[in-house]
Amino acid sequence: MTTLDELNVRLFVAKQELRGFEEAGADARKAAQAPNAEFPSDIYLSLAADLDAQAAAKRQEIADIEAERTKLL
Repeated sequence: MTTLDELNVRLFVAKQELRGFEEAGADARKAAQAPNAEFPSDIYLSLAADLDAQAAAKRQEIADIEAERTKLL
């Protein structure tokens, strides 16, 4: 059985990872609009879409952890 402390740690880590995905996605979208970007904008937008998908999966993971925590409270 998972303890509340373990769930809290998993939740903290998942939220940090989500923040990273969101920030990286925002950076990729910003780079896509930069006039002196190193790569074509479609490359950055594709990367941003991939990061958005990873962020969505991480949000679901967070929701699952929070639901599991609620059962223990």
